[in-house]
Amino acid sequence: MGHIHIFRTEQKAADSMPHERLTALSAALTQDLDRGAWAPGPLERTLAARLLVACAGDGQFTPVRLREVLWEGSLALTYAGGGRLAHLLADLHEVTAHHVPDADAALADAARLLERVARDAEATTHPSVI
Repeated sequence: MGHIHIFRTEQKAADSMPHERLTALSAALTQDLDRGAWAPGPLERTLAARLLVACAGDGQFTPVRLREVLWEGSLALTYAGGGRLAHLLADLHEVTAHHVPDADAALADAARLLERVARDAEATTHPSVI
């Protein structure tokens, strides 16, 4: 059901600006993550974490950093979790390649979503010791 929701969101947003599509996709994925309709798998969590580490120095997504993560995920990422994170990263790439001032909110929304996905990866690979 969540994948259908994303597809419909993308269809409606097809004529919109890249940062508007990124905002819509980030909101839809966040909503699905909140209600348990999307559970990022190990590949998605790992790639989200790696992207955030690559951006840690300056906090900026760049086309080069996004291409490296997309390349690393390669074909498997397009299938993992219905390709939802791949769509997000592709939209992020488009927004960063053609940045407009109105894109800052969309980038911030995507960053928060990636932080949640990466945090899940951290908890899975390094569980806290009580």
